[in-house]
Amino acid sequence: MEKSKLLQLLNALSAWQLRNLEQFLCSPFFNQRDDMQRLFGFYRAERSKRNPDFSDAAACRALWPDEPAKAADYPNVRSYLHKLVEKYLACKEMLADEILLKMHLARAYEHLGKADAFDRTLRDARGMLKKTPLRNPDYLWRQFRLEYESYDHAVRHANMKEAQLEAVGNMLDAGYFAEKLKLSCAQLPFRDLHPQEHNPGILPELLAFLEQKTDLLSNPAIAIYYYAYLALTDGQDNEIWFGEVRRLLHDCHEQFSGQEIGDIYRICINYCIKRSNRGEPAYTREGFELYRSGVGQGYLLTEGYLSHFTYVNTAAFGITLEEHEWVETFIHDFRNMVSPKSRDSAFSFCLARLRYAQGRYEEAMRLLAEFDMDDPNFFLIAKVMLAKIFYEHNYFDPLESLLDSTRNYLQRHPVENEKKKYFKLFINLMFRLLKLPPNDSKAKKKLKDKVDAMPRAADKNWFLKQLE
Repeated sequence: MEKSKLLQLLNALSAWQLRNLEQFLCSPFFNQRDDMQRLFGFYRAERSKRNPDFSDAAACRALWPDEPAKAADYPNVRSYLHKLVEKYLACKEMLADEILLKMHLARAYEHLGKADAFDRTLRDARGMLKKTPLRNPDYLWRQFRLEYESYDHAVRHANMKEAQLEAVGNMLDAGYFAEKLKLSCAQLPFRDLHPQEHNPGILPELLAFLEQKTDLLSNPAIAIYYYAYLALTDGQDNEIWFGEVRRLLHDCHEQFSGQEIGDIYRICINYCIKRSNRGEPAYTREGFELYRSGVGQGYLLTEGYLSHFTYVNTAAFGITLEEHEWVETFIHDFRNMVSPKSRDSAFSFCLARLRYAQGRYEEAMRLLAEFDMDDPNFFLIAKVMLAKIFYEHNYFDPLESLLDSTRNYLQRHPVENEKKKYFKLFINLMFRLLKLPPNDSKAKKKLKDKVDAMPRAADKNWFLKQLE
């Protein structure tokens, strides 16, 4: 059993789920094999021990204490129990979805020829769906599926009406439009990384269609992702689209699941990051408030944890706005909510950034020495911070070594193209700053022109300050 998929799956279950699974395995409807209960009983007994033995040999002894020759059957027994555990998990998911159960029940009544029971069950399912607060893409799909069952029933009984068929078609359109736009928004970060691999499919035609059929935008599930996509892709940075997303997020947040609200928060934050990097302070403030609200309300948490990206970026926005007291509290209070794998490194990184912003450079350097994170972007940002500290303290020899080692890092490690291009630019400008003749106004002007073209406002402002 050691290293098997079965053991990994069972270890992921809580004590409550294991008790439920035991009842499932005792039900003759789902399981009629005694060896399944014995193997599961062996697992539970070993799990309760301080030093469990999940070896195949121990499992076989528990299954067939007096028949060692049957050990050859063990792989099949283990595989069958794995399938039963998967069936249990699937049943739990389905049983938790009352509307889905009603839909399947209606279909069963249809197969039995019970038209009255079919109509009653479908009517109950519609009522249950209507009472749910959500009006998201999943709601639209469920609405379509219920009406499709009604349509299919009418076709079978030669009772189809044209208006009903049109309504089902419109519901299919709405569900597809909302889901397509939602997925398109999710694909944007990957499209930016690999533009040559992007295939938009029918999206351009869908956007053109919605531009004409604006009545469909009265549906929040379509509108919020439509405006979000336009906000992130409109080359003119039209603030109208972003304003519409923020309005819908405020007015209709109860109509979306917590995960969807988190995704919409991230869309808005990405928009603010883009505008903030261009030196638009209003969007730095907007992004900070989105982070503060999203983290505080739990929308930016995943399975109870805060990603190190969100933790670091929230602190970064606050530091840029000089909200140092709030950032100090945030870094410490939310430290244990960061996933354990990157918790300590993310804490050191954020605190180093704060200490740097406060001018406490010795502390910042000490914290950066403790920083150890696999993420190339944070590693490179840490090197940028150190480079600035070294320059401001006239540590020019260590600075040159740092810049050379960072340049080598960029050559040896996979880094996103845009980020690699930016950090190479930073290194080149730093070398030019180091070698700038003191009284050469022409060389200073050339360097200043290069600095003015930098895409990140914070680094650009730092260079400009050094050139004053």
